[in-house]
Amino acid sequence: MLQEPMVSIPPGEYEERRSRAAALATSLGCDGMLVVGRSAGSYDNMANVFWLTHHAFVAPIVVPTGPWRAYGHDFVVITGDGRCALATVGTAEPTFIDDIRLGIDVEQLAVDAIRDLGLTSGTLALVGSEVLPWTVTKRLESEFPDLRFRSADLEMAQIRATLSEAECAMLRQSTAVGSSILTAALEAVKVGATDGDVAAAGWGVAARTPHTQHWNFIMASGEHAGDYAPGAFPAWDPRTPYKAGDLVHPDCYGYVDGYMYDVQRTMTVGKEPSSEQLFLMKGAWEMADLLGAMLRDGVTCREIYETGVKFMQDYGYRKDEPTESWMEGGHFGHGYASGFDWPWLGITAPGADLPLTAPFAVTIELAWSSKAVGAVWVEENWLVTKDGAENLTTAVPRTLVAGALD
Repeated sequence: MLQEPMVSIPPGEYEERRSRAAALATSLGCDGMLVVGRSAGSYDNMANVFWLTHHAFVAPIVVPTGPWRAYGHDFVVITGDGRCALATVGTAEPTFIDDIRLGIDVEQLAVDAIRDLGLTSGTLALVGSEVLPWTVTKRLESEFPDLRFRSADLEMAQIRATLSEAECAMLRQSTAVGSSILTAALEAVKVGATDGDVAAAGWGVAARTPHTQHWNFIMASGEHAGDYAPGAFPAWDPRTPYKAGDLVHPDCYGYVDGYMYDVQRTMTVGKEPSSEQLFLMKGAWEMADLLGAMLRDGVTCREIYETGVKFMQDYGYRKDEPTESWMEGGHFGHGYASGFDWPWLGITAPGADLPLTAPFAVTIELAWSSKAVGAVWVEENWLVTKDGAENLTTAVPRTLVAGALD
C-alpha cells in the first residue's frame, strides 16, 4: 500500500490543459467547449472533467424527479479565449479552477455559466456526449435556439492521450497500487475459496490506500470461465467454491487520484494446468510479449492489431465463440491513462492509422478461449516514452498455478 506523500499533478497544469481545450475548440471552428462528466455515481464517466479541473464528488446520481436537476453531473464551460467555469453539486477534492458554481440544480448552473460566458449563440465543441442527459439537451435547445454543438469526443481523447511528465509519474504510481491490489487478490485463490474471497482480499488493500478508488473486479471461474463475468450483481460468483483445476481470471481496475490501473491475470486452482489450458496460457503470454515489444513512438493501432492476428494464426490458434470477434475487427488493448478511451488497438476504431505520439499509455489486453476449457485473459499496462516502452505491471506474477505466489 502506498502512503503519503504521493505524486500529484501540479495545479498549474490544469490551467494549461484548459488552454489546450480552448485551442482545440477554436481549431474545430467553435466558439468554445462544453465538457460533460459524471463524477457522482460513476467514476468511469468523469475523466474529461477531472483532467481539466481535478474535480470529483461522492454523491450518487439522482434522477430529476425532485427539486434537483442534473444532480451528480458536472459541466465545464470553456470559451475560445480560455475563460471557464465549473457547474456541479459539490466538491470533495481540491479543485483547480477559479469559477466554481455549486447547487442542487446543476442544470440551471450550467445554463447560467453558458450565458455568463457569452456563449449563447454560435457553435460549442461537445465533449462527454455519452453522459449528457436528454433533459439538459432539451433545456439547452430551449434556452439557446441559436447555439449549435459539434462532437469533439475523439479529438479531446487524442489530446489527453499524449501525456505530460507528471502524468507519466501518476501512471507509475497508479499501476503500482493496482499491482498490489491484484497480487493480494490472487494470493486468495485456493481450492475451496470463491471469487468473493478473491475480490475481498483485493478490496482490503484498495480500501486502505490513499487517493485510491478501486472500481471493480470482474471475474469468472470454474464452469463460467469462458465468460467475462458470471453476472452483474456482483461481477463475480461469491458462492461457488473453487475446485482443483478451475480457471479464474480477475480483471482488476480502478483509479489513483484520477489515473488508472487495469490489469488482469489467469490462474489455475490447486494443480498444474491441463495441456489445453497451457496452450491458451502460453499463447496469450507470448502474444502479449510480442505486442508489448512493438510499442514505440509512432506505432499505429493497425500495426499492433495485424501483428497480433498473424501471431494467432501462426501459433495454430483458431478462436471459437465467444471471442471470434477479436480476430474480426476487435482490439488487443486500449488507452487507460485518465479513463478507458482511445486509442483502441484495432482496425475498426477511428485513428487506426494515426501514429501514436509518446508519451502515451496503452494496455495489451488479450482473451484466448476454448469451448472445452474456458477463457484465458491477460492484461498488461504499458507506458511508452521517447526513450522506449515500460511494462508497469510486471510486479504481478505470471504464475500459472495458485499457491505458488509465496
